[in-house]
Amino acid sequence: MIMAVLRMGTVESAVCYGTSLFALCFSACACTAITLISNLPMESGTKAYVRNGGLLLGYQSVDDFYDVNTVMLDARTLFPKDSTKLENIELTGDVSSEDAIFYAAALTRHGGSILRGMFLSAMEHDERVLPAVEDYAYDEGKGISGWIHNQRILLGTREMMTAHNTEGLPPASKEDEASAVGNRVLYLSVSGTAAAVFTIRLTAVKTVKHWLRALDHEQVFLLIRSNDPLLSQRGIAKMFSFPEDLLKVIPSRLEPDFAAETVPMKTARPSMLCAGRLPGFIQTIVGAKRIRSAAALGLILQIVTACLGFLYVLLFVMLHDYEDINGGLLLVYHVICTVITVCSIRLKDT
Repeated sequence: MIMAVLRMGTVESAVCYGTSLFALCFSACACTAITLISNLPMESGTKAYVRNGGLLLGYQSVDDFYDVNTVMLDARTLFPKDSTKLENIELTGDVSSEDAIFYAAALTRHGGSILRGMFLSAMEHDERVLPAVEDYAYDEGKGISGWIHNQRILLGTREMMTAHNTEGLPPASKEDEASAVGNRVLYLSVSGTAAAVFTIRLTAVKTVKHWLRALDHEQVFLLIRSNDPLLSQRGIAKMFSFPEDLLKVIPSRLEPDFAAETVPMKTARPSMLCAGRLPGFIQTIVGAKRIRSAAALGLILQIVTACLGFLYVLLFVMLHDYEDINGGLLLVYHVICTVITVCSIRLKDT
């Protein structure tokens, strides 16, 4: 409007000049890739998420979850089937190997231990025959205990057995031998007497390590619920190559809070869905962050594109040479800017 008033003497010519100048500025500042900056990463991400049982229901899910900085997981999620293996059972009392596995399976099933599947698969009977566990307790970092068939059953470390004055413990040298080859040792006590020694091998699954690295890359803090004496905070961090300063094993006193936060909901209106598998869960959380980052980069590039286009037109207008700007030149400019924006989004989203 200012240029029209300064350049023209009549209202009609001023209106025509101003309208044409407005159209020129509008064309130069058109953000031709603006609709792609969020849809491109959403489109590429959705294909990958669906394969792992996750789904973002539109860009609203990105707005809801891009700033997540902590996730809570049960330790069993980190140790899927075949990641725990029973290497050996050494009987030290009058209890048979079948009964030893029976007691261990009952305790680990009741406590939700990562060893639950291992002991259940080693049983000769169906898990429905397992008895109820009374007065269950978790001695943090040492082991678990409870009453089964009016007998006090302990399953834990040598330290736990010593603290409960367990009789008949084998020499510690055997535990040292197992540790030397990367195995772990758990002791089973029945009514105050050592009954069995379990030699266990824990394996970090490559898939789990991969997705934990994705959390590490996004600096997401990891809270783990565990009642397994084999899993210390430092041990988990070392096993999965995850920074210990981004990991915390939840103390047993906070387990009720964990249960309250993770209790299944009867009804909900989420913007993000997950089938409950670790890859889908982490991928959607990390994906929301990456989509947000890619969209922010695309928005910045489009703003720069608009500003440069406006400055280009303004320069020609100030030099009274704007007639030399044609549509083909602006079209080439926007095609180049669109290609740069799309390539940058793709690189940022990978």
